[in-house]
Amino acid sequence: MKSFLFILLLLSICYTTQGQEATPPRNTYFFVGMGFPIVNVRDQAHSPLLYRGMALSVRMGLERLSNNSVSRFSASLNFGYAAPKMASKKEKHLSRLNLMTTDIGYAYYRLIDKYNTEGWNHYAGGAITFTFDNRSYNLPSNNLFGYQMNTSINVGGFIHKKMNDKWAFNYEAYTPLLSYALRPSYLGMLPMKGANISPQNMLANGKIVTVNKLFRFYNRFALDNQFKDYRARRLSYTWDFHANYVAPKPLHSILSGVGYESLYKQ
Repeated sequence: MKSFLFILLLLSICYTTQGQEATPPRNTYFFVGMGFPIVNVRDQAHSPLLYRGMALSVRMGLERLSNNSVSRFSASLNFGYAAPKMASKKEKHLSRLNLMTTDIGYAYYRLIDKYNTEGWNHYAGGAITFTFDNRSYNLPSNNLFGYQMNTSINVGGFIHKKMNDKWAFNYEAYTPLLSYALRPSYLGMLPMKGANISPQNMLANGKIVTVNKLFRFYNRFALDNQFKDYRARRLSYTWDFHANYVAPKPLHSILSGVGYESLYKQ
């Protein structure tokens, strides 16, 4: 029950913040794109080795940029694989893991330097994010399945620089302050209370934690090209670091790579 109340609180904060915004002219875009991140994972509940590989990322959402604020709803899905970094080609094929990551978030940033004449606009705010990733391991010597699920309230910032009528630079970064985290407390099994396996029972095993137990540092650099009045294109680089200490065995992961998105004005 506490997990559902926590999620409802996050949603109420999100919509309250959006409703308090002033209503100057704004540009709203629907965006969709894909990327090719490099995956680095070390889940010590499964192996002390660093696994490295590639993934395919699909991302879509809505973005609003006004004179006073930036808001964005986004959802991304990553599919990929990774293998022990020091293994031979044959061993990598036999020992690799398959992974899938889901990341859904709403971010809101408010302009904090209205009198900036240099063209650099700085925004402060935060994001509400939900992430879920699972990994399946091929080697029977490993536990065959690992996962984490996190819902977080993040603090962050956004920088926007309009270079000319066609080009603009954006940078976004955030890190969690408070999270609801769910991860197995022992190897390869769900930490269920009794034999009743249900979504409510799973969520009851999560913990509300702070940055000392769940740390994330999300960075995204983007270059936008407004080549038509109703359409733009974006080239981006993302570096996303996770450190999860909720379970006795820590989990560290990095997704980093380039992406391309098409933006359509609404």
